[in-house]
Amino acid sequence: MPIPDASASKAFSGPPPVPVPRALPAYLSQAGAEPVKLDVPQPLLLVLDLNGTLLFRPSRASPTSFRARPDLEAFVAYIMSSYSVMVWSSAKPQNVARMCDKIFSRQQRQCVVAEWGRDRLGLSAAQYNAKLQVYKQLEKVWRDAAIAAAHPCYGAGARWDQSNTVLIDDSLLKAASQPHNILPVPEYVGKPENGARPLREAVAYLEELSWYGDVSAFMRARPFAVGADWAGQAYVDGFDE
Repeated sequence: MPIPDASASKAFSGPPPVPVPRALPAYLSQAGAEPVKLDVPQPLLLVLDLNGTLLFRPSRASPTSFRARPDLEAFVAYIMSSYSVMVWSSAKPQNVARMCDKIFSRQQRQCVVAEWGRDRLGLSAAQYNAKLQVYKQLEKVWRDAAIAAAHPCYGAGARWDQSNTVLIDDSLLKAASQPHNILPVPEYVGKPENGARPLREAVAYLEELSWYGDVSAFMRARPFAVGADWAGQAYVDGFDE
């Protein structure tokens, strides 16, 4: 009888990986349409990632120590005054709360639609405590009654969906099931960004994006990229003032 390879068994001793979700044909069909510009901007729901996107947590051993990304304060002031905002981080809920304490003022935090953490990712107990690739499936957001009720036109029948929801994250993989609803910013690792200002550029992109009837169609046709020229750039000319 062959002797089992101890190293191989050790390599597979962890929890199974999370299955990669796929974009549904109906989603891809809708996102594949020609972007249509509106006469007035539409309400948007922004789903914010935290660590690596808005701030950097140098050590897991010190979960209350964070380094804010450049332009974070101005970015948060802008989005909180312009859109509906929720948080969805792959961190554990207690660490999400600590990061939100860092990012938002008390008044701003009262206006955050929801604060979601790792417990909202559909993980098993073993996966929850392991470091593995996870996915943010936006249909979970769209099915949530409390979040739905936060739409400014909820009383008239409007709901959050792929046409008006933007995930802001440093990982494209996390948006596997809705690949045309992500505004991907480069991962922030707490170091100077060589003159790049991703959050400032994200403001310009959002300003343009809100004028289109289906954000997934626009984001497919014109995905966000640092260094591009967005029509909303005129707005951020005063971003530093």
